Amino acid sequence: MNNSEIELELMQRFGLDKTVVFAEMVSVMYDLLYKDTMSRNAEDVCDYDYDRDWWKKKYTELKKLQRRT
Repeated sequence: MNNSEIELELMQRFGLDKTVVFAEMVSVMYDLLYKDTMSRNAEDVCDYDYDRDWWKKKYTELKKLQRRT
């Protein structure tokens, strides 16, 4: 299951407001994981930076949508 599919499922189950909060929180979580991995000089950061950026962008998009409603 990819991030877009997760977002769609969350929107259906929990609605816009809770999905906005989730997107912000999971972006912060991936940022913390990425920074921790980098601080240990680990070569493999998996997709932490990708997921962090994807959810941060999604948070911004959803927040704009939320303001319109």
